[in-house]
Amino acid sequence: MLYHYYMPDYDLQKIGDSSPELLLRMEQIEKAILPSGLKDKEEVYEESKIALREALINLQQAIKANPQREQVVQAIERVHDKYQALIGVFE
Repeated sequence: MLYHYYMPDYDLQKIGDSSPELLLRMEQIEKAILPSGLKDKEEVYEESKIALREALINLQQAIKANPQREQVVQAIERVHDKYQALIGVFE
């Protein structure tokens, strides 16, 4: 929703409201343990989780600190890129 719906319309209210929820979902991702068949991807998976969490935190900071459209959009794009990288671990 964040990347495909809220960002193009630059709905700052919805962007701001979705940020805490995404961090809650991130907690679930961080608790996930890879099955034994994917142990060879564990290091990349862990690095990807850290990068996604950092991107989500940066997004929250961009929203809270006198939001400038360009900074918020860049932060959303970074979250999207890091999310895609995390999913890419399993491809």
